[in-house]
Amino acid sequence: MLLGLALTRLASRVSRAVQAISLALLLSLGFEALPDAILKELEWSYVHAPADLSGYVGMVILGGVFVPGEWADARDITVNDAAERALVPLGLLRKFTDLRIIFSGGDGHRSTAPLRPESDRARVFFDAMGVAPDRVIYEGASKTTAENAFFSSRLTGVNIREPWLLVTSAWHMPRSIAAFHKAGWSNITALPVDFRSSADMPTLSYSLNRSLSLWRIVLHEYAGLVWYRVNGIA
Repeated sequence: MLLGLALTRLASRVSRAVQAISLALLLSLGFEALPDAILKELEWSYVHAPADLSGYVGMVILGGVFVPGEWADARDITVNDAAERALVPLGLLRKFTDLRIIFSGGDGHRSTAPLRPESDRARVFFDAMGVAPDRVIYEGASKTTAENAFFSSRLTGVNIREPWLLVTSAWHMPRSIAAFHKAGWSNITALPVDFRSSADMPTLSYSLNRSLSLWRIVLHEYAGLVWYRVNGIA
């Protein structure tokens, strides 16, 4: 669109054509069916989570849940749209009383001013929810999914050969499982949450806001998968 505007004085016909094509492409991004179908391929890779969790040692929960803020480490815990990563395990802890938790999440924002790790905010949350402190291990050094897997495997009291569950958003699961297998977690099972794709998306369903959100997830995850495979992580 900027190119079309730049060409206005030099070639008005070309300028109008470029702007029309740009507008058409922008509007076409609002159709949800295409990004929804691509996202579904990611999410349904590990959709069948086990119903009986009594044979598992615990759950590894990946960060990306708690929003950093001025008061976030002390009293005001704010969750984002991936809140299911923390909320779903709460019910499972009550049902399966032998399960433990590893919460893995550091400062993944890579900002110039260092933030306190997300694991600090997770500690406040799980304490407030009444989870016994001895059931949760916190890992706060990781900044990426690969580091989640690596640093969690080095925690004291964690045996990665035992059966563990991996809790993260369904669209993030293929990359996460690959990273954990690479780090030596040979006995880990996917427990996907936070599904974003629709069970029955109408072909002509249109929402520029929702569609762009789906495209952002799709492009981010496939770029991550390519990067991990190129670097031998997945």
